[in-house]
Amino acid sequence: AEQYNMQTRTVAKYLMEICLCDHRLMPYVPSHVAAASTFLARRMLRAGPWDANLRHFTGYTEDSLQPCIALMLDHLLHQTGDEFVFRKYQHRRFLKASVFCREWVIRHRHEIPPVTPPVGEFPEADFEAALLPI
Repeated sequence: AEQYNMQTRTVAKYLMEICLCDHRLMPYVPSHVAAASTFLARRMLRAGPWDANLRHFTGYTEDSLQPCIALMLDHLLHQTGDEFVFRKYQHRRFLKASVFCREWVIRHRHEIPPVTPPVGEFPEADFEAALLPI
């Protein structure tokens, strides 16, 4: 669906790997993370809009991807805990995807809205049970 653009694919793979280091992205299924990574890579590389073909094959709309994309951008802004992934993707064989993403985020940081840390949604009974001493 993405026409197998190597640069887009490599940036998307980098974005997916950094997501492994961020617990906030755990609620998202792998297909959601893959679609959000592809969307963000296409946006960063100006590879075109999220068209009907991409919506059809991924099953995700642009709106449904936005919360996951916001967390990815927040992670890129703060670069926490993924230095080993950054080093891996700064090599030429990975098209220096990590360097490209870091530079892109620095250039566009004023456009990226802050993300409020998730507090979680716990039913009251579960929350109270978690507070009870064992």
